[in-house]
Amino acid sequence: RKQMSDARLDVQTVLTSSVDSYVPGMKGAVLANYVECIGLLKDSTGKIIGAKLRDKIENKEFTVKANAVVNCAGIFSDTIRIMDNPNAQKRIVGSRGVHIMLPHEYTNSNVGVLIPKTADGRIMFILPYRGMTIAGTTDHACDLENFPPAPDGDVKEIADVLKDYFKGDIQKECIAAWCGIRPLVAAKPVPKSYIGKIIGGIKAKYYKIMGKKPKESSTKALTRSHELEVSNSGLISLMGGKWTAYRKMGQDTVDLVLKEHPELRPTINESISRNIRMIGAYTTKTIDGTEKTISEFIPIYKKFLNEYYSLDMSICDHLVECYGTNAIQVAQLGKDLKLNEKLHNDLPVLKVQVVFAIRKELAVSVKDVVFRRLGVGFTNTKIAEEIIPIVAKVMAKELRWSTEKETEEIKSAKLLLKRLGQVLSLINILRCRRYP
Repeated sequence: RKQMSDARLDVQTVLTSSVDSYVPGMKGAVLANYVECIGLLKDSTGKIIGAKLRDKIENKEFTVKANAVVNCAGIFSDTIRIMDNPNAQKRIVGSRGVHIMLPHEYTNSNVGVLIPKTADGRIMFILPYRGMTIAGTTDHACDLENFPPAPDGDVKEIADVLKDYFKGDIQKECIAAWCGIRPLVAAKPVPKSYIGKIIGGIKAKYYKIMGKKPKESSTKALTRSHELEVSNSGLISLMGGKWTAYRKMGQDTVDLVLKEHPELRPTINESISRNIRMIGAYTTKTIDGTEKTISEFIPIYKKFLNEYYSLDMSICDHLVECYGTNAIQVAQLGKDLKLNEKLHNDLPVLKVQVVFAIRKELAVSVKDVVFRRLGVGFTNTKIAEEIIPIVAKVMAKELRWSTEKETEEIKSAKLLLKRLGQVLSLINILRCRRYP
C-alpha cells in the first residue's frame, strides 16, 4: 500500500539533502527550520550576494553570503520577488483545494472511486487513506495565507457530488476537513526591467496551449507546470509546479543555477536526481543481507518489528509506511526510552514518534508534531484534540519546557486545530472512527 503524505515526503527530502556523502562527493545541506528571509544582500552593482535572515525561535537576525540565491517560497514566491524589486509584477495566483476525511467504510483498503467529470467539469476522487477515506477536491481562487481553513461551502460542494454515489449524509459523516493552496503561475507579461530571462516561457506555452486569456477569477485554466525566472539582480525564482513533478523541478533549478554560476564547478556533469532514493527507502538487501524483491522485502521488515519489538501489526504497518527502513530506528528508540506505547487507542501511532520528530526531524512545537509530522491534525479533528496534551507532555520532558511553556503550546495547537476545523463546528460529527 503506497499512499502520498506530502508532509512526510517533504521531511524525508530535506533530511536526505543534509547527509554528507549520501551520494559520492555530495556535501550535505545545512537545514534551518523556523528561519525566514527578511532581506536580500546586494553588491555595489545590484547583484544579489546573500540574504538577511531571522531565527523566529530565538528572535535573532543574521546574514548568509552566497554565490546564488534561489527563491522556492511556494505560494509566497512573490514576496521574495518583490523584496528583490518592489516594482516586480505579482505572478502567483492561489487555488484552494479542500479535502474531507470520512470513515473507512466508504472504501476498502484497495479500491477507490474516481468521478471523471462533475457538473462543473472537475475530477472528484474518493480513496482509502490511513485507515480512513479521503475525498476531494475543489479548485477556487483564494488569498495566499498560512494554514487556510476549509470553507463550509467547499465541504458542501464535495458532499453534494458524493451524495449521488453514496448513501447517507456525507457532511454528518465528516471526520475532518482541510485545505491546501496551489501556487499557480499567472500568464501575464512581466516588465523587461525586472526579468533578465524567463526559462520555460510560461507565457508562450500558455497561449500556445489555451489560445486565449483566462478570466481573472478562474484558476482552472492556469497551468500547473513550473516556471523558472532569473531577475536582473540574479535572483532565481522557481514558481508553480506540483508534487508529482518535484524532482524535475529540483533538477531544472539546479541545472539553471549551474548555468548561471559556472564558477560552482559540479563534481558530476549531469543530474542524478531521478536515481537517488530517500533515506529510509528500501533496497534489495534485507536485514540479514540476503537479496529480496521489494514485494518480499517490506513484509520482512514488518515481521521483524512485530517479533523483535512486540509491536502490533497495525503499528508495524504504520511505522514502515511513515519511515521505511528507519522504522527500526524509531522502534529501538522507543524500546530504549520505554515509549513504544500508543498516543491514542484509536491510532497506530507511538509516543516515541514525538521524540523522534524532535531529535531527527526538526520538530520544535506541538503543532509541528500533531499536524506536520504525524498528520493527525488534518485527518481526524477529534482525536487530534485529544492527543495534543499528551504530545505536549512528551515534548515538555524531552525539551525541558516549563509548565507555562507547555500550557502555551497546548493552547496554540488547539487554536490552530479550531481554525482549520472551524467548518466542522457547523457539522454534527456523529462518531469518530477507529483505524481498522
